[in-house]
Amino acid sequence: MTATRPAISYVENGRPWFVMTCQGTQTSIQVRGFDAAQQWPQPTLTVAFGAVQHSAKPDLQMVGDQTAFSFAYPISTNMLKAFRDGAPIKASYHGETRLFPAASPAVRGQFASRCAALVPPGMRQG
Repeated sequence: MTATRPAISYVENGRPWFVMTCQGTQTSIQVRGFDAAQQWPQPTLTVAFGAVQHSAKPDLQMVGDQTAFSFAYPISTNMLKAFRDGAPIKASYHGETRLFPAASPAVRGQFASRCAALVPPGMRQG
């Protein structure tokens, strides 16, 4: 994690399953472990931090033998607060759901602070 590109990864069995990065004015989410739908455009991917959620049609990319589902959205004060406060993280796609544990309070606080510092409060989305 750097001051200009804070990132957090949830790793299971030595493989990243959830990666969240802030850069510029965007938060990028990457989720792995879902099976791609055989349709275009892809179904919506929703990532929720407690009651705060973001949804989009994901971009898909092969990373090794895993399909990575990615989307980005403007840095959000509500999302950062929910993440910092330890809200449960849930990713839903095409009828499948994956849950991710909350990181330690220190890691959550550091990520949220560094991500928030990238965009002045008046420019952040709700």
